[in-house]
Order: sequence, then C-alpha cells, then structure tokens
Amino acid sequence: MHVLRPDAADRQIDILSGADANSVFGMAFTPPRPERPEGQGHRVMVSTRTARDRDLFLHAMVMGANAAAATPVAVREDDRIFTLTLADRVVVLNKTGAMLEQPLSVAVAGAGPMQVLLTGLRPGAWSIRSQDGQVRFNAAVVAGRHTAFFVVPPGDYAVQPMALPGAAVYEAPADFMPALSTSLAGQVMLDGTLVTLPPTQRDGAVQLFPATALFKVRGVQAQAAGDELRVESAGRQAVFRAGQAEFTLNGQTWHLPVAARCDQGEWFLPDGVVAALLDLDLIRDAGDAGANLVATRIPNAANLLWIEAQRGADLQKLRDMLADVPERTEYWDIEGENVGFEMALVAPQRLSGVGITWLKGSSRQARFAIETSLDGVTWKKAYEGTSSGKSATMETYAFEPHEATRVRFRGFGNTENAWNSIVHFRLL
Repeated sequence: MHVLRPDAADRQIDILSGADANSVFGMAFTPPRPERPEGQGHRVMVSTRTARDRDLFLHAMVMGANAAAATPVAVREDDRIFTLTLADRVVVLNKTGAMLEQPLSVAVAGAGPMQVLLTGLRPGAWSIRSQDGQVRFNAAVVAGRHTAFFVVPPGDYAVQPMALPGAAVYEAPADFMPALSTSLAGQVMLDGTLVTLPPTQRDGAVQLFPATALFKVRGVQAQAAGDELRVESAGRQAVFRAGQAEFTLNGQTWHLPVAARCDQGEWFLPDGVVAALLDLDLIRDAGDAGANLVATRIPNAANLLWIEAQRGADLQKLRDMLADVPERTEYWDIEGENVGFEMALVAPQRLSGVGITWLKGSSRQARFAIETSLDGVTWKKAYEGTSSGKSATMETYAFEPHEATRVRFRGFGNTENAWNSIVHFRLL
C-alpha cells in the first residue's frame, strides 16, 4: 500500500486491532458481519497531523504474487489532477470535485507503450495530441463513465474538450483485454479455496448445492439409487427423495425449504442442509452469488443432529445462533406465541440448563419455556419463566440435571411485542 497523500510530514498512521479496528477517533461502530474473522481484524488508519476543514487522501494499492518485487508508484500533482504512474499504467485522477471541462496537460512517463486512463471528464468529444504532433486522435466520453482510455508512447500530451478535425476516434485492439477470470457466481469454496463442482442452482430464493459432488470432495459416503439419495456422515444417516421437501435423519423426519432434486445424475440440496451434514458453517456471498464453507464454531457440534424452527427459517441462521461468536449482533427470530425451534442430538446428553443472549436483553423481558425429551415422544417442561430484562449478555437458566436427546425452545413474545429474538443459544 502506497500512502501518497497526506505528505509524510503531515500524516499519522495508526494500526488498530480487535474492537479498536471498528472505531474512528474513539467512536465505535458495529461491523456488518461481526462474527466473521474480519469483524475483529486489523485496520490501518491514516490521519493528518494538522486539523483542517477539508483533507485529501490518496492511496495506491498494488497487488501481485507473493514473490513479485514491489511496484513503485510515482505521483505528480497540479491544481486539478493527480497523475499516477506505476509499471506501464498512468492514471489521471480528477481532484476538483467537479467535472473537468478545460484543457489538460498530461505527462506520460515510462519506457514503452503506456496505458493511460483519464477520469472525471465531462461527457462529449475530447482529443489527445502529442507535443510533436505524431500522435493525435479523438475520444468519446460517455455520461455516467466520464473516462477516456488509450495506449500511447511516453511523452507530453495535450488533452482538450473538443474533437480534432479528421482525427480518428481511438479504439483499443480487439485482443487488448485479457480473458476474464472465471466468475465466482454459482461456485462453492471450501475454506476460501475454489473447488471444481457443477454450478449451484436456485429454487426461488433458495440456493441449491451440487450435493453428491461436494460429499465426494469431503470424503462423505453418498449413494444414489433411483429417486433416493442416502448419505452417511459422522454418525448421521440421511435419506432424501427427489421432488420431496422432507427427509429422514437417523430415522427422524425433518423439513427442507424446497424439494430435493436430481439433475442429470447430480443431486442438488439446499445449501444450509449440505453445510450442516458436512459439519461446516455456510457463509453466503452478497446476493447469494456463491458461498464459502468453513469450519463450524458450534460448541460440541459433533453431537448436534439437527435444528429446525417451528415455521420455516433459514437453517444457517439457526446454526449461527448456536455458534460461539463473541460480539455477535445478528439474531434468529420468530413472531408469535408458543412458537420456537427444536434441537435433536446424536446421543443423549446430560443437561443442567440453557444460556440465552436476547436481542435488546437489557431493555425488555422475554417470556419462554424449555422442554426436553429422550425419545421425541414424551416431553417434560424443564424451565419456564422470563428473562431479566437487564442484561445484554448471556443469561443462564438452570434446571434439574437430566439426560435428553431433544430440546425445544418455546417463545411467548416479550414486554414490547410478539417477537422472540435470540442472539445466542447454548445447552449447558
């Protein structure tokens, strides 16, 4: 990273880490995804040593392979533009805050053909002419883009807001741009590494993963026969049927947000379901264009068989509620009375209570009950009560220790409205 402005004599650079990385001059902010590693990462803050009404910052980030030598960046400045030169590129940045409408002088330095990008130009006809007159052409600047691009030899150039009579409009060679990188849309990554799989599919708002291909990559046994797919993974035996929005897991029936499908021999299942069967957490890209599967942060995840809300909710949102993510601000919620979710465990577990971090836990009381069962048929009420309404952190609710394989949370709203909203949920 090249810090070009403010000048070295008038700048201060601070490295902020952890919670401080989400603050500016002491004012704290909540990052969009605090549960992700970057939510508690590091940030470089550049500030001026001298207080002014208006400051100007200019940084250049150069990316390359690990072993590549550092690329120097040269900058020239006048009252209207910055001219940055790096490798075989020249970028002219408008610094005025308004469109450039007057002639410019641009110095193109370098040792060979240079790619030049002019920015902040007013729409219309412009011309570029070298000082010796050997290079002359026109450029059409389009509204909304306000840029002009061309490749020229080093030299001094006059850029004017008018067309040169008889000069051609510059066009880059057809093969000038390199081939575009493979799009990540519809692709799946494992811990940040792209894996070669059939593209994902969609059913309305639900993203479907190529399940059998992913199971194979992860070494999970999956057998397809006719319209049935059987999956065995870490003590879980799941059976899916094409066209059905239910499946069985260790003999228990659970629901899918959309039906499983088989397309040309590949089975496609909802993304959250595949992630859960692989004991991984799902991080969706913005707009669900793709996804990344990462190690789960759910405590004792090996003994979590499944979790399902009483009314259809995003499975990953429920699993995120169980994850050990400090400073998490996202939450699972459901509106209504006597509504909630159910957890199933792989093996019986001795429970002595639950821990819950409530949304707005310090300003309102939530009414709820906890039920448990050993067989999923006979249930007992282990706890019923209200939250304190005085804590923004996790509250614990103890009950008589006993073994269970099923746990139900039932919510009855709160003292403000009918919503049941939970940031964290723990079995104790």
